[in-house]
Amino acid sequence: RLAQYSSLKIAKLSGTWVTRERTPAIAPSKIEFNRSEFKKFRENQDKIDSEIAEKLVLNRSFFIDYDELNLRTPELLKHLGVEPEDRLNDESLTMKQNTGKLIDRFSNPDDVRTEMTEENLRYLD
Repeated sequence: RLAQYSSLKIAKLSGTWVTRERTPAIAPSKIEFNRSEFKKFRENQDKIDSEIAEKLVLNRSFFIDYDELNLRTPELLKHLGVEPEDRLNDESLTMKQNTGKLIDRFSNPDDVRTEMTEENLRYLD
């Protein structure tokens, strides 16, 4: 959720929502982590995810959590009727816009670490 939160804030700040060029986008200055804003964001995203998951189960659809994607790729491909060798080149048409290290996106990384630790949330430092 932290990556989603930061990407959304950066996109709003920069006005750049997607990059398809091979040259890296110019990242805005670091964003400020706001604890209450992040909590509202998480709660809203969790609600959306729950609603989608419920609908998918009712429709007998395949559901995969983003964190499980690499672990369940063969299962996903089978569900789609795609043979592994038919997979497209792993290079995405959309380019990554933000820093490689998630914590480096924030002007107040200690606040981020505190929140993530206190709420027992995962993130990559």
